[in-house]
Amino acid sequence: MTVTVSFDYKTKHTVEVDGNQHVVARAAIPASPGLYVIRNKAQAAHVYAGTSSNLKQRFNARFEVFRETGFVTADLAGLRIYIIKILINGASRAVNDNGIILVNGVAFDVENLLIRSIVAVKHCNVLNVAKWQTFSNPFNEQLDVNFLNFPHSTAYFVPGNFYMAAHHVL
Repeated sequence: MTVTVSFDYKTKHTVEVDGNQHVVARAAIPASPGLYVIRNKAQAAHVYAGTSSNLKQRFNARFEVFRETGFVTADLAGLRIYIIKILINGASRAVNDNGIILVNGVAFDVENLLIRSIVAVKHCNVLNVAKWQTFSNPFNEQLDVNFLNFPHSTAYFVPGNFYMAAHHVL
């Protein structure tokens, strides 16, 4: 049997300062769990990847720091935020703040898998060093890794689909 994890692209958001001098995302970031990748177009060789049980809360705090430090729309114009939904064997699964999903009684770190996929497969630098360690397939079976619905503009950091043998290390 095979376990299939799919990283399903949901939305892309730009960042700007609104008329009230608040830093906001266009379109609004949902108050739902998920993984995300932040890209600064001026630093195309680097991205930041993370996870949150509430994406809106996670980004509101970051946006407040941008506002407090005086960022203006021109400073933020190159930022892109990509929201990613997780599917396990075709079923949508919520991810928590540490990136772990329980699958058939096995702790599965989807955040670590996403980061290692970007680093090891696409050779793109991920600035989140907390999950740079190797990823080992925790299952006693093949792990299929799919990237669904990503736009062409993400091709430099999104790898193609691949699989990992049981307990293979990435």
